Amino acid sequence: MRKKVFYSIHILYHTHILNRLIESCTIQGIDLTDELTRGSQYKIENILLRINNSKDFSSIFVSKLQLAHQPSAASIPLVMEPYSNLYNDPLVVMDFQSLYPSVMIAYNICFSTCLGNLNKKTGVWIERVLNGSLGCTKEREIEAAYKGGFHVSPTGTVFVNKNVREGIIVKMVSEILRIRILIKNVLKNNRNHPLYDHYKSILDFNQLALKGIVNTTYGYINAGFSGRMPNAQIGDSIVEYGRVILTKSINYVLNHFNDVEVVYADTDSMFIQCKGYSRHDAFALGRQLEDEISALFPVPITLKFEKLYHPCVMVTKKRYTGYCYTSEDAAPFVEGKGIEMIRTDQCEYIRQLSEDFLTRVFTSSSLSQVQTYESFCIDIFRFVQNEFRKILTSQIPIPDFILWREVKLGSYKMKSSNATDQDGFEGDLDFHRIIALNPSLPPAAVISIKRILNDERDVPLYKEKVPYLVIYGEPGSRLNDQVISPYELLREENGVRLNNDYYIRKHVIPVLNRLSTIFGIDVEKWYHSMTEVPSTPSFIIPSKFKNQLSSVGGLSTRSGVDKEQRIDGFYTSNLCFFCRKVSSGDEIVCSNCRKHPQDLLIRIAMWIQDVEQRIEVLGCFFASNK
Repeated sequence: MRKKVFYSIHILYHTHILNRLIESCTIQGIDLTDELTRGSQYKIENILLRINNSKDFSSIFVSKLQLAHQPSAASIPLVMEPYSNLYNDPLVVMDFQSLYPSVMIAYNICFSTCLGNLNKKTGVWIERVLNGSLGCTKEREIEAAYKGGFHVSPTGTVFVNKNVREGIIVKMVSEILRIRILIKNVLKNNRNHPLYDHYKSILDFNQLALKGIVNTTYGYINAGFSGRMPNAQIGDSIVEYGRVILTKSINYVLNHFNDVEVVYADTDSMFIQCKGYSRHDAFALGRQLEDEISALFPVPITLKFEKLYHPCVMVTKKRYTGYCYTSEDAAPFVEGKGIEMIRTDQCEYIRQLSEDFLTRVFTSSSLSQVQTYESFCIDIFRFVQNEFRKILTSQIPIPDFILWREVKLGSYKMKSSNATDQDGFEGDLDFHRIIALNPSLPPAAVISIKRILNDERDVPLYKEKVPYLVIYGEPGSRLNDQVISPYELLREENGVRLNNDYYIRKHVIPVLNRLSTIFGIDVEKWYHSMTEVPSTPSFIIPSKFKNQLSSVGGLSTRSGVDKEQRIDGFYTSNLCFFCRKVSSGDEIVCSNCRKHPQDLLIRIAMWIQDVEQRIEVLGCFFASNK
């Protein structure tokens, strides 16, 4: 116990989790329990209500009935659908800095500045100010807004200008952004301070906590399902302003610059293809656009030149990858979004394979020339087939194949003959009966159920990611019968073998094909065209998932003598001798291999020659040692 406590504290210290939580609590003015258990709405209201009190405002939290009658949000961000392609020209990535918070500040968008919508029967009808019969206690304020100035958003919602009243949310967001900029400047200008490393972590945690509040403010305003004070009109106004700003920026680029094209845009960013530009010229264009487009919009809306991709692969919207340059003299690195290289539910080998594959693609020369394209395909072909051979010959470490999937026990529809417990199955049912009754359970749930049956306290949390591996089982067995926990694999006394074919067909090929088909390469055909598939061990120790299904649901196992009692029970009897695939019945050679008898004779002759050479080498070795 003492060791466990020591290592737990050691982990907390090195990961800075506790320090981050403490600094976040300090700057937001909440206790540690609320920081751990409460959501973003609580943190925003914690600051918002303090400003309300200083301005003599009060927040009106809606009831569930009012929330149900409120109109739903109608606006969506601008997201372009890109052409799936490999772009060899430099792609300049421009990004608006904190677009939605900046829109709130620039256009004074807040609950306290909204006068309603011109097209709907909500808020105050501005034209009635002239008659002086508003029937409103704040008649003077409405009249001041009419004279002092107001603006109409693209959705028709009216907001007063700052000279009439500064919004409460505007004041909150402005102050937070000002403090963030101040913290960043302090970190930037004091790098030589002797205590820089100590204060850097503290200030960095502070600005990250402030960033989280700013980024969730729009979500608080437009939380139509579970929000405490949502307003769809205000949320739609923010989104539409963002669409207008991004559209205006795209049109400016296309109208003022030649040989450029906006190939992709998403909410607050755009990807500009610079046709025929060098990398140096593309960097100069990005810095020029940063100044010119920022001048088109009110402060603090600012466009930033974020990075440059050269080259870049566009898969679909929100899925792209490229060779990233943050500055002209910086070393490039592979960066991606939405692809398997950065996804946490994939195994480590797939992530590393994706990165290596993309690095080879990006470091290759232009594909416009036929000769270069052919050499590129040959290089990729050798790389991919070499990876296939590594997997089939078990050269990859087993931990790199561990898959992680979320488990949601209690949400699966599970069959049971008697009353079930809170997890949806009886505690006294054995593992095999549960799996047989519920064949559609995901593999991670199968592992979780087995853990619970071994130890009722070992219940995974909701949406906890559970690790598992896929091993070879009986021919024709389901995926659920082939999964095993990594911890169980360590305790496994009998030999088990990873299902290499499953990992190749279900993980490696789909991942690589999503990228390779863009430039005309089908990895799956390469796998099927491998003439010499490395031979894997032909024996398979019977899996522990093998069970007596004859007593479950009328299912039955294979008829005949129990092979586990004989030595041939430890060998697969229905695998083809040449291709190692499952053959029908007890045939030694499958029907597909029998179609090519000459190839079989050549392979047999080569095997015989190899054996004879080994015997000759061993004979010479023993003869020389006599």
